[in-house]
Amino acid sequence: MKTNIIGLLFTIFTISSYAQNIPAQITLKDGKTLKVHHFGQVDCSGKTYFDNYILIKGKYNNLITELKEYSKVSSIQLIGFEAPSKLTGDNEKGQIIVNRKNGVSVTLEEATITLSCYGIDEKVNQLQFQMINPLTDKVDELKLDTKDIASIKFL
Repeated sequence: MKTNIIGLLFTIFTISSYAQNIPAQITLKDGKTLKVHHFGQVDCSGKTYFDNYILIKGKYNNLITELKEYSKVSSIQLIGFEAPSKLTGDNEKGQIIVNRKNGVSVTLEEATITLSCYGIDEKVNQLQFQMINPLTDKVDELKLDTKDIASIKFL
């Protein structure tokens, strides 16, 4: 019985650690800013938060580098992304400047920023975020084309 309770508590702790919101402020190229409750998808293929993240992949000193965990990142800038969203194909490549909280700034060349999971409704060259509707206090999904995003600051 004691083992079952410990196992249950461990499972709950593990699940709650995966279901962390990543709050961010998105600055669009037109100058507007949007505060998002969660930087990423909530649901993909029936899995809430699990393996649902936004992946940055690019070359730093010709070494392929991937980033999907943002706790040490203060902001990112997207440069050269101009393609519209579409249902099929590859995500556009551009430059992404990653600014870390320790002051280090790294430019990734031939970089992509993508969803970790694509279902029937997801498009390439488009990211999903979660916003809290101030009128209903409910979380609503926001989809933005990467071509419209200038930068993302993690809160």
